[in-house]
Amino acid sequence: MHLKDKDGVQWLQFNNLSSQEHLIHGFTTRNGGVSHPPFSSLNMGKSTSDDQDKVEENYNRILSALDVSMRKRFMTRQVHSDIVFYIDESELLREMIRIIL
Repeated sequence: MHLKDKDGVQWLQFNNLSSQEHLIHGFTTRNGGVSHPPFSSLNMGKSTSDDQDKVEENYNRILSALDVSMRKRFMTRQVHSDIVFYIDESELLREMIRIIL
């Protein structure tokens, strides 16, 4: 695992996942965002009382750091479990339609 940094936004990447050709991944730290305490600073929690414009800007910052288009992001709700969510092309299409609508 190694720490990456771009324009103050910091995230962790795993070496074994980085070797996967079509996988862009990152595990964010709290550094590099715009949220104020108690959410300082790279808060990505959509279900918090943080200003949602700041949360959206935080998403923009990490996506920009990862060089990922906002249109290519795929969102799920974080759950601490051993369940793996498999995403195929039909799931991506449904998510893209949901975002557009």
